[in-house]
Amino acid sequence: MRFLLVLLLTSPALAQPTPADSLRLGLAGLGNAVWLTGQNAAGLNQWQGFGYGITRLSGEHHTGDFRRPQEPRQRTAIGLHSEGLRDVSGWRVYGDFDYQKQLDEQIGFSHGYDPLNGNPYVWADTLAGRWERDHIRARVAVAAPRLGRWQLGLSVPYHVGQGSRLLDPKPFYRFRDLSLLPSVWRQVSARWGWGFVLGGQFTQEENEVGFFAIDFPLLYRLRGYGSFSQSPIVSAERLVKGTVWQGTLQGHWQRQTGSQTVSWLGQVGGRIRQETIREGIAAPEAGGVFNETVAEALLARLQTNGSGGHRLALQTQLRQGTGTDPILRTVNPAYTRTTTRLDASRWRQSAGRFSRETAWLMAETLDYRDQITRTNWSALRVSAQVEWLRRWERSGPRQAGPRQADGADGQGWFGRLGAGGRYVPSRQFRALRPTRLTALLTRPDYAVQVADGLLLTGGFGRDFRLNAVNKLLHRVEARAEGMLTPNAGQRWLATLSYSILYL
Repeated sequence: MRFLLVLLLTSPALAQPTPADSLRLGLAGLGNAVWLTGQNAAGLNQWQGFGYGITRLSGEHHTGDFRRPQEPRQRTAIGLHSEGLRDVSGWRVYGDFDYQKQLDEQIGFSHGYDPLNGNPYVWADTLAGRWERDHIRARVAVAAPRLGRWQLGLSVPYHVGQGSRLLDPKPFYRFRDLSLLPSVWRQVSARWGWGFVLGGQFTQEENEVGFFAIDFPLLYRLRGYGSFSQSPIVSAERLVKGTVWQGTLQGHWQRQTGSQTVSWLGQVGGRIRQETIREGIAAPEAGGVFNETVAEALLARLQTNGSGGHRLALQTQLRQGTGTDPILRTVNPAYTRTTTRLDASRWRQSAGRFSRETAWLMAETLDYRDQITRTNWSALRVSAQVEWLRRWERSGPRQAGPRQADGADGQGWFGRLGAGGRYVPSRQFRALRPTRLTALLTRPDYAVQVADGLLLTGGFGRDFRLNAVNKLLHRVEARAEGMLTPNAGQRWLATLSYSILYL
């Protein structure tokens, strides 16, 4: 889910620790909440002690030639996001809702929802047309009343969407995704507790092509990184069904001394994913089987006091995927990716001004293999970014209310500026049995993923209240981001959003 990352963090209510502080820090990714970090719904009771609501209307525009071949050259999207938390007869209930309307221009080699989710078995053609997509994401999470030291929770995310290309042969997809994530938390003592999340995710994607077309180019059935089958089609259908079984174990320790609080959060988990493809309805044929395993871990330390705080987090992930070829009946494509990331954040509050600095450093290894085309490429990528945020509180008297015990009303101007980059010290590409798609798809995709680049970010905004409805905090924000490379082009993103917070 996409939170309003700094909607509350930048308001000047850090003089005394309050439940609002935990909300600000959590939504900005600066807290150690087990709910936000690991989707542990049982941890909603430890997160913060009052209800809130957020509504956000946003628009974004991506453009530029620095993109993978299965990504659009230009994307325009509008979205509506809403989320809230309430207590209902001792039960804590959280819900969020997202709707996005998306227009993609010049996207090729894909007839489905997400050709870059790891599954190499994709229907495609070489035409680059315009896509229209509509997607809805929703989630309900419930934490039951405490049972002594035990707490139970359940989170149910749901995602449904569809999209189609306007250019013949007019491919069309429908996508559904439902997850059930029961969770448990045990508060062993006032200082520490542990919990876990176990659950499953069930996905289904239906693809159709050619049913409302007058032109019929060749249909490519991608089977790896350069390997494929092709045939002329008049109309065709396929079904992708998938399951993900996942588990996460968490531990949290906290100590408070005067105005200073120190907490540690540890988390380990993993996922097992399998997707099976069937082509045709009357006489279905195997279209491939994809398997993926993910293991990950996180360790974070948070320290806060009356005037600010800092957080340091280390996380690592190992992801491995393999595809069983529908014709050879053996493993053909496979990949291994490892990621290690270090995040550091610091924030301070002084009279009339809030400041925050964040930085992260990430190292990745990538290795992709295709047995049919004898293709193998690998790389070591190192990325880093720093960002500065400043907020200036409005001058004049504050209006205290029941939710602002310190008198802060949350109004002010803010600005952010960031810079970063990506450096690839090691890379290699080998294709001993290349095909037509090696030059059209595999090698260009490799070139984008191993390109060095410079990242620039910036933005500004205003938080304000309206006298007619003074309980609501409004935010207008504009942001821009650019990725510049010496040889692979540029990529730009601009967003504009209007948000409302109500407590």
